Amino acid sequence: MIRSGFGGGRALRVALLIVSLGLLLPQAASALGLLVLKGANTSPEFAKVVPFSRCEEFAVNYKVQVTGSGEKVYLISEVFGMVEYDPVLLAVDLVDLQDYAPLLEVVERTRVLETRYPAVRNESQRFLKPIMEVLLLRDQGMVQFEGRWMTRASYDRIKEEQRQKQKDTRAMTEALERTRKLEIQRQEEEAKAMMQTAANRVKAEEQTRVEEEDRRRAAQKKMEEEQEKEAQLLAEKRAQEEKEQSRLRVNWNRIGGGPTAALLKAEWETLQGWYRAGRETFPGMELPGAAEALLVQQHFAKGSTELPAVLGSTQPATWMESADGHRLMIRVVRTTEAGDTPRSGLLMAFQVPTDAKGGPVAGEELRGLTAVVGDVSRELQRALPRAMTVALTSLPQAGALSQRVPLTVGEASGYLTVSRPLLGEDGSYHLILLVALGLTEDRAAAPLKAR
Repeated sequence: MIRSGFGGGRALRVALLIVSLGLLLPQAASALGLLVLKGANTSPEFAKVVPFSRCEEFAVNYKVQVTGSGEKVYLISEVFGMVEYDPVLLAVDLVDLQDYAPLLEVVERTRVLETRYPAVRNESQRFLKPIMEVLLLRDQGMVQFEGRWMTRASYDRIKEEQRQKQKDTRAMTEALERTRKLEIQRQEEEAKAMMQTAANRVKAEEQTRVEEEDRRRAAQKKMEEEQEKEAQLLAEKRAQEEKEQSRLRVNWNRIGGGPTAALLKAEWETLQGWYRAGRETFPGMELPGAAEALLVQQHFAKGSTELPAVLGSTQPATWMESADGHRLMIRVVRTTEAGDTPRSGLLMAFQVPTDAKGGPVAGEELRGLTAVVGDVSRELQRALPRAMTVALTSLPQAGALSQRVPLTVGEASGYLTVSRPLLGEDGSYHLILLVALGLTEDRAAAPLKAR
């Protein structure tokens, strides 16, 4: 596309502004122009000329708004040449020679096309008419300034008035600056006087402060001696507590091996995290004495290990294991006021073999799970199969390593967690089922009440 090249001056600045704005938009020009197209053959004598008021250039064609004929598209291979200009060039300040350079270049390019393509002569006079009228005014000694034409003398007079206004403005600014400096000097002198008065007052206040400080230090020394005694007693108490907590943490790090213990510990740490985040994850339950005896003596009879106190309980949690090591349990008891029944929470882990489809296989492990839950609550034993079915059905859809589902029956409520099949130490795949009683899973947990 043949574009008008700009010279210096105000017209150059306006042209550059137009180009820069064009870079932010699709390549289109709101301009007046002539498009030279091939005619019956490639000979210049048969070329056709299309006047347009807007042109967009694409990779293989031009899309132009043909004057009086609507929008049309021409292939680049069909175009001999083009000349165009933005009408805004006629409205800018036209004073000096460089201001007319873009217009003169449009005229020159049009004349070049006239010599090459005779058909251009039929449209060039109308196309160049606005430019030629401007050039005629220029030849008559007129200039265009701030949107209107005037004589060179009128322009010089306006510029002289502007220079005088600038000179008057500078004089006024200098006078205001002198006044401002005098005001600053006056304020500085007042500030010095105020500072001297303030210094005298500070000196007197300092004397009073020193005397008060001596009295305060005497009282502070006495209080520090008392606090030191209290701190020593507290440090001894904390050291003993830290020693106990360290022992419990060592117990936690040592316990359990294999995927079942790992998943149980991970779930327990998750519950602790929820509790620290302000959720009531341990409403607790009243564990019947018979159920407690069966859990400890029959199902999880392989000793017990104390763990750090968690979930708001003031007593340590307890890790228990079945005799065969296939079932694991963490128990925590919430201490209550005298006369109230303690609230217990259980988190039990079971390893159950899977079939080829990943479902649980009926056997000793599954019967052991049912027996443990039944010894706590017969209602929970009846609710367990349904909860397992829900978890196993939703686990593939959730796309997670494990799935939690509610397990709620009256007082002994909680949730069930089922893992994806995991490879066990015996080389076969197992499901790991976590049964939480007296513990609340996260989605059903409510924030702790403010205390």
